[in-house]
Amino acid sequence: MSNDTFWTIKELRKIKDHTKKRITLSELQLKILYKISEMKEVNLEKISKELGVPKSTVHYNYRKLEEERLIQGVSLKIDETLLGIDITAISFVRTRYVGGSGKEIGEELAKIPGVIAVYYVLGDIDFIVISKAFNREDLRRIIDSMAKVEGVERTSTQYVLNIIKEEKDFFANYPVDLAKILFGQ
Repeated sequence: MSNDTFWTIKELRKIKDHTKKRITLSELQLKILYKISEMKEVNLEKISKELGVPKSTVHYNYRKLEEERLIQGVSLKIDETLLGIDITAISFVRTRYVGGSGKEIGEELAKIPGVIAVYYVLGDIDFIVISKAFNREDLRRIIDSMAKVEGVERTSTQYVLNIIKEEKDFFANYPVDLAKILFGQ
């Protein structure tokens, strides 16, 4: 399936024109980010060799991206199943609070061990909570902990049967030709 199935150049330019963003990326900066994504490590010397660019230029651009806060540290990619974490669950949480943004409730949900993401959303529910658990008992602990958070009215949890896609690497989700249009100069 071609990328053209999902978007046209005209549509992408329209999206870009209506997007608020702080920075634009040079072609070299995009190449550096894609190399880091591909290599799964920050090895400026190797990136320099593969791109045919002086290491000092790669270093300067990498530091600039850090200063702009686009790059915020380096994270580990861990295969949770090797640690025995076998369950992924998606919980829909409805709360009963008056006014405010719900930030305090979201922060309490985020503190629960096993919770890996908390999204404050619009609609019939207030939060979507993604969690990872060792087994059913551990999942029960997480769900019970959510229900005990002050302000939580009810939860509904979906047990993930198969993970089709779970990608935390932003650039792995955007083909380079699309990224050049959306994020480039």
